[in-house]
Amino acid sequence: MVCALVLVIPQAAVAQRREVHGVVLDHEGRAIRAAGVKLKDLRTLEIRSYITDGDGAYHFATLNPDIDYQVQAVFDGRSSEVRILERFASAPDVTVNLRIDLRVPRP
Repeated sequence: MVCALVLVIPQAAVAQRREVHGVVLDHEGRAIRAAGVKLKDLRTLEIRSYITDGDGAYHFATLNPDIDYQVQAVFDGRSSEVRILERFASAPDVTVNLRIDLRVPRP
């Protein structure tokens, strides 16, 4: 006898999460491998991090849509500008590409 459990998730429950992804690029538009990307929850100040893959890509999933987030990339002592992912943005899947100018001298 085989029993199967089917889990049904209401569409509203699925839509309650969002994600952000993108690529980290240098000043010439080339992907930066092994850059660090920080995602900061602006309510709790919790920070999640991701190291970009060979294509410079990063991805954060299961984000609370009721919270603002701050996204920034760092590489070799240099940083991208800080980007804000606002809770009022209704898109569940957001692309945020980040640029780091590698011509800027390291601090």
